[in-house]
Amino acid sequence: VFVKPTTRFMIDDKFQVKPASTANCLKLLTELQIKDSRTRTENIGKDKVLKLMVRSLVSQTPFSDIFMNNLPDSNTSSTICPGKYKPRRAGQSQNVTDSATRISLNLVIDNPRERVLYAEAGEDFVDLLCSFLTIPLCYFFKEFPHLPFKGSMGKLYKNIQDLDDNSFKSKEMKETLVNPKLAPGLAQHNQLIGLEEASNLSFKTLCSNFEIKRTELGSSSNQEEVETGRGFVKPTKFMVENNLSVTHFSLESARKLMNEMEDIKEDKVIVDRDKALHLLAASLVSESALTDVFILKKPKQEQKQVNREDVDDDECCCCCF
Repeated sequence: VFVKPTTRFMIDDKFQVKPASTANCLKLLTELQIKDSRTRTENIGKDKVLKLMVRSLVSQTPFSDIFMNNLPDSNTSSTICPGKYKPRRAGQSQNVTDSATRISLNLVIDNPRERVLYAEAGEDFVDLLCSFLTIPLCYFFKEFPHLPFKGSMGKLYKNIQDLDDNSFKSKEMKETLVNPKLAPGLAQHNQLIGLEEASNLSFKTLCSNFEIKRTELGSSSNQEEVETGRGFVKPTKFMVENNLSVTHFSLESARKLMNEMEDIKEDKVIVDRDKALHLLAASLVSESALTDVFILKKPKQEQKQVNREDVDDDECCCCCF
């Protein structure tokens, strides 16, 4: 779909993509200090593809994990580690529909523990959370390079950025990967993050290989009969817990969360674009996103990360396609 069918590639165990060549192969073997290697042919079906996708999010060696059965024990399974919620271009404005858009939020806080119990929110805040689910995966690796994802997808994204344009069917194909946009019709009129919506490009425009008529698929900008971009949920009051689970607000649910809490306070906060970006990042790596974004705490010492540099005899060196 994206790369030329006549080009062969070499992908190492950390999802680094390079053109297949003897020079690149020898360089990799030298770097890994491998003297004894063997080749093996694998038939990859849907099941293996899905497993590779999952392992690439949490492992530095997804090929070895899947094809050499090097999966860790369930009690020591890798997870995404919390880190700094710092956007790549925090000071650079993006295409936000309304620069004055703000969302008001009422937080109920457990004062002694300095943690958010829940937030009383309207449909605008829940729409913001729902919009996180529509964002392309590559956007996170592009905008949040400081997030310590433990998997290999970040390296894959950086590698695709650096890959020669001639390896792709067209520059537009590469652009869809390195500068991802929302699918047509998913951009919200009052979105805070300001991720641009993709235009309805024809297959000819993307691929540059076929003579095919331009066909519009429909978006919020050119189909007046279908109201899109107006939000996901109906106007009502919601309860958003610290881990971002969303339910309809009720006094009974609030009472259960506040049960046995002696010192509780309410705080009204405003969610602007900066807070929305921090919340997006926190939602990826934290189970206490509301606390991490809205409660100021003394920074803790960052967890040390150990990179696996050595390759055992039963690990994959690379895969060629």
